[in-house]
Amino acid sequence: MPLTESVRRTLKDLLKLKEVDQNLQRIRKRCTECPSLIEKHKRDYENEGYLVEEKTKAITDLKVEMHQKEVDLKTCEEKVTKLSAQLLEASTNQEYSAFQDQIKRINDEKGEYETQILETMDCIESIDTELREAQSEHSIRETEFKDLKSSLETDLTQYQAEAVELEKKRNNLIYNFDPEALRSYERVVNALGSDGIVPIENRNCSGCYMAITSNDYVKICAMKEIVLCKSCQRLLYSPEFLDRESAE
Repeated sequence: MPLTESVRRTLKDLLKLKEVDQNLQRIRKRCTECPSLIEKHKRDYENEGYLVEEKTKAITDLKVEMHQKEVDLKTCEEKVTKLSAQLLEASTNQEYSAFQDQIKRINDEKGEYETQILETMDCIESIDTELREAQSEHSIRETEFKDLKSSLETDLTQYQAEAVELEKKRNNLIYNFDPEALRSYERVVNALGSDGIVPIENRNCSGCYMAITSNDYVKICAMKEIVLCKSCQRLLYSPEFLDRESAE
């Protein structure tokens, strides 16, 4: 095979490999993104669950607190009942006044407990409204998460299958590859994580945009050998001359 034809064939094979690698890179990225998206939405869903637990606990604590106030209120009422009976039995004005003072003090305590109980009931009612909203949101998030998780897992299975097929296609492509050209291509891809072969544009490397020498430009157009960019080490080719030679 003439040298120019051999180089042309290698360049074309490299361009096919580039396309496969770009697709493989895209698919591998999606394979990585799917579990990350599942985990993100799982955290959002769980956060709604934590909010429900927080509101539920707040209501429980308030009910315990209110129960204790009701016990204290009942104790005050019992004391007032007892003191009221003693008041009727008071034998002196001094005793009568003392009982009245105690009854007044305990009634003041009762009033405070009653106010606190009403405030606690209002607080419970308010948090209960927030709890129902949180439960509703959590239920929605649960449904959304399950649907999304199922969809992403289906996508992931498909992407993994596509990746396997692309890897097979890649292995078939490089089976009879020119070893030196393949090493140069893969060295750039591994180092830069980008295209290993790029076209020249206005006598510049389209990968790093550095100018190429006149000598290298002649070599690229003649396609007598594989030329590397002296700046980024990417493999270079001229679409114009590659197509022109193919047409001939």
